Amino acid sequence: MQPADYRTQMTNALKDIRTKGAVDGYYMLLLHDPFTRPGYQNGLVVTWIGELLDSLNIEYAGKIRYRTLTEAARAFRDAPSHLAGEPESVPDGFILKQNFPNPFNPSTVIEFSTPSGGNASLKVYDVLGRAVATLLDGLVDAGSHSLRFDANGLGSGIYFYRLTINGSTLSRKMQLSK
Repeated sequence: MQPADYRTQMTNALKDIRTKGAVDGYYMLLLHDPFTRPGYQNGLVVTWIGELLDSLNIEYAGKIRYRTLTEAARAFRDAPSHLAGEPESVPDGFILKQNFPNPFNPSTVIEFSTPSGGNASLKVYDVLGRAVATLLDGLVDAGSHSLRFDANGLGSGIYFYRLTINGSTLSRKMQLSK
């Protein structure tokens, strides 16, 4: 493949991103990995990817998220899912439910709802305020979500879980009884 072909592909990729538009204020670009394919000269592929990413950063002012297909598959494999049996409607408010069961051993379920998608973080803390687990750190869609917390390796006691979505924070207390 000639360098001119890479430039054409880069131009087409930028057009494709413009056409699809943003989701929650961000654009997502999935890159094939590894960057070597039959018929491609490896150095040109790396140059092409670098030029594409530079162009996107300039054009979209840092609102681009990059993932290789492997990274995306890994992220979506463990992503929160909608609750079974519930309609996928958008909730009226930001809700963090009490975990169930509580007290628990060794695992419990934490459910939350959000009226808008965005960056989300769900962490578990001990009574001294130390983070002992990160259950979620990434993008979520609007709707209801459920995550299982496995406390194997932690001692009996009181723990707190804190959910932050787009700057709003809610927390709850739970008890691990072994």
